[in-house]
Amino acid sequence: HGFSRVRCDACGDETLVAFSCQGGVCPSCNGRRMADTAAHLVDRVLPHVRVRQYVLSLPPRLRFALARDARLIGRVLRALTQVVFAWARRRARALGVPDGQCGAITFVQRFDARLRLFVHLHVLIPDGVFVPSPDHAPLRFVALPAPEDADVHALAVQLVRRTTRLLASGAAPADDEPVADDALAFVQAEAAQAAGSRPPRRPDVPPRPRPGKRRCAQVDGFSLHAGRAVHAHDRQGLENLCRYAARGPIAQDRLTLTSSGDALLRLKRPAGDG
Repeated sequence: HGFSRVRCDACGDETLVAFSCQGGVCPSCNGRRMADTAAHLVDRVLPHVRVRQYVLSLPPRLRFALARDARLIGRVLRALTQVVFAWARRRARALGVPDGQCGAITFVQRFDARLRLFVHLHVLIPDGVFVPSPDHAPLRFVALPAPEDADVHALAVQLVRRTTRLLASGAAPADDEPVADDALAFVQAEAAQAAGSRPPRRPDVPPRPRPGKRRCAQVDGFSLHAGRAVHAHDRQGLENLCRYAARGPIAQDRLTLTSSGDALLRLKRPAGDG
């Protein structure tokens, strides 16, 4: 369960000592870090306002470059926040709020449910703007209407344009082939290319219609989803959202040890090979 129970036989006193392997992928350490991060954000950082999650996924042709260059992730994140902030400030000005300010908290995830290399962004942005008050008084929050499907699509189009200009300016390597003496690059390239595999469909079973997602847009391989929001007074829901965004790559409840000592990870759904 992520801790050792230490007890003194002489006096009967006991304490719990948390494990800390510092390995980076330990489910216990990542679970504790996830819980601590979410509690800190809810208790000390995020105000009592409605918060919306924006999830940005990028096309496969860019995933290898993102995995190799952390600065490129920062530039893509800056483009996303600038697009959303500018849209929110325009809506605020239309309501008579000329000097609204925005803020965001971002989690960079590099994995999917099958532990494949899949760099994507989870960004928590309040549904509104903060307005400075005179005499250094606390900021006043002005709530804005939730984005509609057309708004999310327009944001995705602007983001694709900015990212395209970013790549054209040389911010990312033009050739995504790994160099010959970089073994890690070959592993990353293979993992990034495998991210699009899906379970095979039986030819005698027709595909099921998939209803369109609200507040979700796909443009040129980019996917922007803004369909999940938490009410201003739902602090437990906000903490759950923060925990989801800050989760580690391995879910401990799907990890078991076999009799031979191997680690067995149970997938949420079948892999591409069935």
